[in-house]
Amino acid sequence: MIDPRRQVLEVSMNVPLPNLVYLDRVIGVSDPEIEQFDAVYLDTADLRLARYAVTLYRVHGGDDQGWWLETADDGRSTRIGQPLGRSTRVPAALARRLRTLVRHDGVRRVVTLHTARTQRRLLDETGTVLATVADDVVRAEPAPARTPAPARTPASTRTPASVWRQVTTTVLVEDPDLGDAVRCRLAAAGMQPTDAPPVMRRVFGSRLPGPVAVGPRTSSGDVLLGYLRGQLTELIREDARARRDEPDAVHRMRVATRRLRAGLATYRPLLDRSRTEPVRAELAWLASVLGAPRDAEVVRDRLRDEVSELAPELVRGPVLARIEQETVVRHAAAHAELVRALDGERLLSLLDALEQLTTEPPLLDAARRPARAGLVQLVRDSSRRVDRRAARADRINDPQLRDAALHQVRLAAKRARYAAESVAPAMGRPATRLAEAMAGLQEVLGEYQDSLTTRPLVAGLAAAAHEAGEDTFTFGVLYGLERWRGERALARYPRARKAAQRGAVRRWLG
Repeated sequence: MIDPRRQVLEVSMNVPLPNLVYLDRVIGVSDPEIEQFDAVYLDTADLRLARYAVTLYRVHGGDDQGWWLETADDGRSTRIGQPLGRSTRVPAALARRLRTLVRHDGVRRVVTLHTARTQRRLLDETGTVLATVADDVVRAEPAPARTPAPARTPASTRTPASVWRQVTTTVLVEDPDLGDAVRCRLAAAGMQPTDAPPVMRRVFGSRLPGPVAVGPRTSSGDVLLGYLRGQLTELIREDARARRDEPDAVHRMRVATRRLRAGLATYRPLLDRSRTEPVRAELAWLASVLGAPRDAEVVRDRLRDEVSELAPELVRGPVLARIEQETVVRHAAAHAELVRALDGERLLSLLDALEQLTTEPPLLDAARRPARAGLVQLVRDSSRRVDRRAARADRINDPQLRDAALHQVRLAAKRARYAAESVAPAMGRPATRLAEAMAGLQEVLGEYQDSLTTRPLVAGLAAAAHEAGEDTFTFGVLYGLERWRGERALARYPRARKAAQRGAVRRWLG
C-alpha cells in the first residue's frame, strides 16, 4: 500500500523551500543531495491502463529504481515493485496482473519523465533521519507517434514537453506530530496539497475519457454507458484479486458480471441486439464459472457460523473438521477451475467485446431521448416482470416446482434492482427506493435458496460421519436449523413482496 505518511505537493517554480529546522524533534537538515533519474511509462496504444487507473513504469536511477505497477481502487492505491534487471520486457509477475487489460495488444513506451531531484534529510539530535523532503523538477517527454514522419519536424509543430515541480515529504518514524509540523510549515510557505492529476492523465488528459456526468437532462444512452463502464471497471479490477482468492473478490467480480448482463437486457430497446445478445451469452458463461467457488464459499461460511453459535453440548465429534475438509476441497477445486477459465482466450474475447460496446456503443435512436423520458418504461418493465413471476409462483402447489418458481422471482428482483440502481443518478430518490425494496425481496429469497442448497450438503456430511463411526447428532441439529432458517425466510416473503409494490414506488412507475 502507499505509505500514508507520504505527501506530495505541487508548487510553483519560484517558491523557495522554508527552513525546516526546529520542527518537533528536528534539530538539523542534511546538505542537499542532487540526483537525476528517468521513469519510463508504458501503456497500450489506446492507453487502456490509464483508462482503468493502472500505471506501469520503470525507474532508472534514484532510490526507486525498478519496475512499478500502481493501481487505484476506491480511493486507495497499491504499489507493487520488481527489480529492474537488464531486460526492458515487463517482468512476468507484473505481466500476469495486467493480462486482462493488455490482452493481445502489448505495451510500449508512451512517455518518459526526466526528474531532477534535490533531497534533504531531517535529522534529530543523534543524527537519525526522521523524514525526507524531495524537491523535484519534472519534465514529461511523450513518445513520438508510430506513424511516418518527415526527416525534420518544424519546431512550431513539435509537441511541447510538460514541466512541473513537486515536493514530496516522507516521514520515516512513527511520529504523527512530526508529519503535522512539516505540513504546517510547508503550508505557511504557500505549499498546499493539490489534487494534481496522475502522470498519465496530466500528459494524455485529452485522450482519456472522463466520468459520464449524469443528470435529469442526460440522454438515456449516456446513463447506460456510464453504468456499463463502471461495471466493466469493477470486473477488470477484481480479476487479479479473484485469481488470488482474496476475500469477497469472486463475489464482487460475479456481481459486476451479472450487472453487465442485466444492464444489456434492461436497455435492450436502446441497443442493436445483434451485437449485445452474444455478449450477454458470454457474460452468462462467466457468471456460471464464478458461481461455483462463490457458492462453495457461502456454504462454508454459513456452516462455520452456525456451528460457532451452537451451545457446546450440541457440538459432538469432529464436526468443524469434517465441514472444513469437505468445503475446502470443494472450494479449491472450483477456484482452480475458475483460474483456468480466467486464463483462457474466451475471457479475453469477452473483454474485447465489452470494451467495444463501451467505446463504440450500438445505440439506437431511442437512446438519444432524455433519461427521465426514456428510462421509466425500462424500469417499469423490470418491476412488472417480478410481479408476473411472483403471481405464477403463487399458482403452483407442488413444493419443488414452487421452489424453482421462487428462484425465478429472485432473479427477476435482482434484475429490477440493478435496473433501478443504474438509473438512480438520473432519477434520484424514487429509483433508490425501488432498488432498496427489490434488494429486500432478493435477500429474503436468497436466504431461502441458500437454505435449500445447504441441506443436501449437511445430509451428505452426516452420512460420511456415520460411515466413519462418528456421532451425527450435530449434523441433525444443523439440518433442522437450516429448515428453520428456510421457513423463516419464506414467512418473510409476502411482506418483502409487498414492499416491492409499495404505493410510493408504484406511483413513480406509473
